[in-house]
Amino acid sequence: MIKINLIGINSKKKFNLDYILKFLFLFMISLFFSCTSYEDMLYALETKQSLEKLEKGMKTHNVIQIVGEPLKKSFTQDSTEVWIYITSIPQTAFIQSVDNLSNDYKTALIFKNKILISWGNEAKNYIN
Repeated sequence: MIKINLIGINSKKKFNLDYILKFLFLFMISLFFSCTSYEDMLYALETKQSLEKLEKGMKTHNVIQIVGEPLKKSFTQDSTEVWIYITSIPQTAFIQSVDNLSNDYKTALIFKNKILISWGNEAKNYIN
């Protein structure tokens, strides 16, 4: 008669299952904390909708009242002021910061002498 050691097999399976469950649990927690938050996506949507209220010729303080502060402000060599806003975030964005987002998710606003002259598709070349 041949005896099979079921206790040894079951304990190995239990160990492997425990290991797998712990790994999955830690993986899910890391995904949860590294994903873009709902608040970030909502903020980007609100920003995009606010851009629809802009008009060429507006002053910088009027733009801030409508859209809010930009993510980033910079100047070109010819003193053109460039403001960058996040206007879309993919639901699957596993990012450390918004700086890592593709330029497809950013919108530039362009000012000359504190006056809005362009934004959106016209200003894509200013996003760096």
